[in-house]
Amino acid sequence: MVFFDTDPQISPGKLCQLLEQRNVLAMAVSSKSVRLVIHYQISDSDVQHVLTCMEEAVEEILSRNAKFEHLTNGATTDSYGN
Repeated sequence: MVFFDTDPQISPGKLCQLLEQRNVLAMAVSSKSVRLVIHYQISDSDVQHVLTCMEEAVEEILSRNAKFEHLTNGATTDSYGN
């Protein structure tokens, strides 16, 4: 089992949700911690795939956070996003 803490900007639940969309199962075990379980039959390339998926998911979360922060810092948009 692998346990890791996330950055405060990254919700473990959201990270697990995005990983699941990429066929990687993980479990949020607290408000800042995630658990992954690795089976002995998982190859090095499988582990690399998981790491790539994690990078993509984290980038997606951070880019959404940055977009939301931009919109809440005084910027206004109309109903069409302009």
